[in-house]
Amino acid sequence: MARVVFLSQDSMEGYICDDDVAVPACADLGIAVETLSWRADVNWSDYDAVIVRSTWDYQRHAEAFLEALARIEGATRLANARELMRWNLDKRYLAELEARSVPIVPTEFGEGMTAEALDARLAETSSECVIKPVVSAGAERTYRVTPDAPAERRAEVVAGHAESVWMWQPFLPQIVDPGEYSLFFFNGVFSHAIIKTPKPGDFRVQEEFGGDIRLIDAPEAMRAAADRVMASLDTDTLYARVDLVDDGAGGYWLIELELIEPSLYLRKDPGAPARFAQAVANWLG
Repeated sequence: MARVVFLSQDSMEGYICDDDVAVPACADLGIAVETLSWRADVNWSDYDAVIVRSTWDYQRHAEAFLEALARIEGATRLANARELMRWNLDKRYLAELEARSVPIVPTEFGEGMTAEALDARLAETSSECVIKPVVSAGAERTYRVTPDAPAERRAEVVAGHAESVWMWQPFLPQIVDPGEYSLFFFNGVFSHAIIKTPKPGDFRVQEEFGGDIRLIDAPEAMRAAADRVMASLDTDTLYARVDLVDDGAGGYWLIELELIEPSLYLRKDPGAPARFAQAVANWLG
């Protein structure tokens, strides 16, 4: 059997992960899967391939993570490719995709944050905003801020971004209702789609924060928007997740293109584990 690693982290406590549902489907195709942390001290050449799956702490140790991926890629096959993941790690890739005619959520980028700069930005806007780091995962250091935000909230934002490169976006009520959409592609082929809605009073759609996840039939316009994102890439992907939101005008904006460690929500579609396993088998050749 082929030996493949699903790359994870040291501890999954507090996280919801369903990669294990693909393990039996992989075994049926002659692929034995072992889950290891990206920090594991092993001989990666003992494995036929390593597939990045639930390395959900990488953003706190980005350089060490990339160095680990370099060691892995130097010893065996890696999915997705390290250079592609390095590009995807910094969300300024969104500006590149916009230049390739991909509609994205209106976004500004900046570096460092002071109380004076934040006050000035909020004074210039009449709408609620979201500010988050360009290297992040799981909604870490993601702040929803109103123009009349109290001093305590402003101080929290400044502390969170005083030394970081950040992105500033309008808060989109459609993230709450109807929700955020995710479309999944294995070897570039569409697999399934979900809608994610936050719990009442929140805007974070992740399950760890109480978000609700449901399988949907993606309408034609949504599929076309996701296909457009995938077509903008010039590198093959074993897996990809395209996160979209309704733009309020009959189309869709790209929120994120997840090529590093996206949850694939395999348990939400009965056929998804087998499709993912088959994609792995085809990639292995």
